[in-house]
Amino acid sequence: MKRSAKKFITKEFPELSEGIIKDYIKIEEELKANEKELLTNSQYKRAVSAIFPILCMYKALVNYVDKEQAKEYADQYFNAGIIPFAKIIEKITKSALGIKFLKNILSKMLTDDTWDTTLNKNSDGNFDFDITRCLYKDLCYKYDSKELAPVFCAGDYVVFGHMKKLSFSRSETLGEGGNKCDFHFTDR
Repeated sequence: MKRSAKKFITKEFPELSEGIIKDYIKIEEELKANEKELLTNSQYKRAVSAIFPILCMYKALVNYVDKEQAKEYADQYFNAGIIPFAKIIEKITKSALGIKFLKNILSKMLTDDTWDTTLNKNSDGNFDFDITRCLYKDLCYKYDSKELAPVFCAGDYVVFGHMKKLSFSRSETLGEGGNKCDFHFTDR
């Protein structure tokens, strides 16, 4: 269990924190055991570091609050974890060199087996790609938490939504029932 998860639970649910933490740890152990042999090493690392903490938070909380509230708390916890990254993205994309750096990082991430991707356009002013398979969505659906998948999708707007010289848009996501996650980055 990440320290940040324990701190979040203790802060938000002081009276219930002991039980929620116990449930979280049990769920996390089950997820890790279930997926260790099924996922590739890189998928497993991504799941443990980025997906399981949110999934465990959600699944533990539904034992104490309704699903919508659990989703809202999982969303809060997720966003708290990605806001520092969003601030870095906002800073580096203030310059042409920073935008080029971001595009290079995203291009490398597209080769990760967490996603099935197609690069559609990579020119000076545009960078577009589609994701047709997503481990985040797949694990949410596999563990009967499909309502949580859009939380991860919305995180892209948190991370990329405040860039000064580069705009981010999309028309659909897998987690929200679309056929793909389309990413469109355009110079402003």
